[in-house]
Amino acid sequence: MAATRSLYLYNLSLGGHFGVNFTMEDDDGDNEPSFFFGIDTQFNNDVAIIAEYDMALNDDKGSNGYGRGRGYLNLSIKWLYSENLELEAVFKNLLNNREEANVTSFSRGLRFTYVEYF
Repeated sequence: MAATRSLYLYNLSLGGHFGVNFTMEDDDGDNEPSFFFGIDTQFNNDVAIIAEYDMALNDDKGSNGYGRGRGYLNLSIKWLYSENLELEAVFKNLLNNREEANVTSFSRGLRFTYVEYF
C-alpha cells in the first residue's frame, strides 16, 4: 500500500511518497511489514533529484549477505535533456547495508532513457 502527494510551485515540482510492504513468504522467519518513503523534486523542467529509503525490516535474517539493519538509501540525479531523452546518475545502498565482507562501497550507475509516444 502506498500514498503520494505532489506540490507544484512556480518552476518547482515536489513529490512525497510513503508506503508499507508485507510479504506472505514467511518461511525464513521474516513476517514483519517493511516501510519505505521517498521524495522527488524537479527544477525548471531540466533537473530532477530523487531519494528513497526502505527500512528493510523484513530482510532475510537467517541468510548472510543481506542487511545490517540500516535500511537501503538510494539517490539519483536526472538531467532531462529533451522531451524524449534523459540522463540519470544512480547511487544505490548509500548506507552500505550489506554484510558481505567483499562489499566496501555503494553501487552506482548511469542510465540513459529514451521515451517515444505513439
